[in-house]
Amino acid sequence: MSDTPAVPQAPDPTKVANANASANRYNTYTPWGSQTWDTTGTNPDGTLKWNQTIKLDPTQQALLDKSNSLSLTQMGNVENSINNPPNFDNLSPLKYGVGIDGKPQYNIDTSGTENLTRGIDSSGIQRGLKVPPEQLYAAMQNAQKAAYGMQTQYLDPQYQSQQKDLENKLTQQGVLQNSDAWNRAMDEMGRQKTFDYNNAFNNSFSTGLAANNQLFNQDLSSGQFVNQAQAQQFGEGMANANLNNSAANQLYNQRMGQANLNNSTADTEFRDKLANAQFGNQAHAQQLSDMLQEQQNPINMMNALRTGTQINTPNFGSGGYSPTDMSAQYQNVYNGQLAGYNTKVAQNNAMTQGLFELGAAALSDRRAKENIVSIGRRPDGLGIYEFEYRPAFKDMAGHGKFIGVMADEVEKLYPKAVMLHPTGFKMVNYAAI
Repeated sequence: MSDTPAVPQAPDPTKVANANASANRYNTYTPWGSQTWDTTGTNPDGTLKWNQTIKLDPTQQALLDKSNSLSLTQMGNVENSINNPPNFDNLSPLKYGVGIDGKPQYNIDTSGTENLTRGIDSSGIQRGLKVPPEQLYAAMQNAQKAAYGMQTQYLDPQYQSQQKDLENKLTQQGVLQNSDAWNRAMDEMGRQKTFDYNNAFNNSFSTGLAANNQLFNQDLSSGQFVNQAQAQQFGEGMANANLNNSAANQLYNQRMGQANLNNSTADTEFRDKLANAQFGNQAHAQQLSDMLQEQQNPINMMNALRTGTQINTPNFGSGGYSPTDMSAQYQNVYNGQLAGYNTKVAQNNAMTQGLFELGAAALSDRRAKENIVSIGRRPDGLGIYEFEYRPAFKDMAGHGKFIGVMADEVEKLYPKAVMLHPTGFKMVNYAAI
């Protein structure tokens, strides 16, 4: 049996961190500059201290130096512009209002136009029907009942005969009363009867409505004749009123035209003065803009100098390569060692369990024993030995010294007395020797 395996040691975090840093801090050189790394000692936790150095290409460095120099020079001009703001006291004054001499006319003289004809006498015009609604409704009901009665006088005997004929026919065919076939036939005739009676009612309703309309139209024609006479009288009164109002309206329009002419003159005067005020304010705004532009020029010039000459910043990327993860590599190695350790432990556990199943008296494998001393031989030549079990077997086979045979010797004389356990250790059946 093999010895118990040692537990693999976990990766050292400091060693892993240093390996990761060393693998991923490489020197880079580009047309615009370089990036280099070097160590400057160790940190308190044992990890390496790294120093990064970035250098621009001489051409790029010269551009950067020139840009910084120009910025410093122009900064004085900017500072002077900020410390000496423009004087706005000399600006032309703004105009906030426009005055006019003429006053707008807000009212129109309406004297002479107050006697307008505002209404026409319309009394006597018939605005409703003479026949009351209840009389119209009664006429419609009477006509409807008469029409419906005439149609049912024809339908009643017809359906009485049809029902008797249908009952006789079903009886002759052997159809029992209240059977499914009997009820279907009766329901079908009932639906047709309902349909015909509904049609009769609808037709009678139309007849009643026609009678109502006839009486209504007669009453309406009578009212319209009366109203035509009244309308002629109303039209004559309306014509006289229109003539009177037309004269008043003409006088009002003449006065309105004069007021519009006065207001148009005042409006023209106002617009001229407004245009002059706006022109003066535009000159004020332009003068103010010029002063502010003069103050802003040094700042704009400095910004133009700072952005005009572009410095190409070196790009120290990975160059398309993924960073190396050394911690994963260490972890993979450790996982492999740990898996091997677990496998050996499992094998030893299985072997130990098998030996427990053998029993101490049968365990005669030389590999499970130590301190073996020959003390004699049996008549058949088998050696008799004093021995102790190895430490791995003492808890199951026993502590102290024992006397017995060796399985490898027994196997030569009595092969059937030796058995091989699945664990690979041999055992001896003492009863067979």
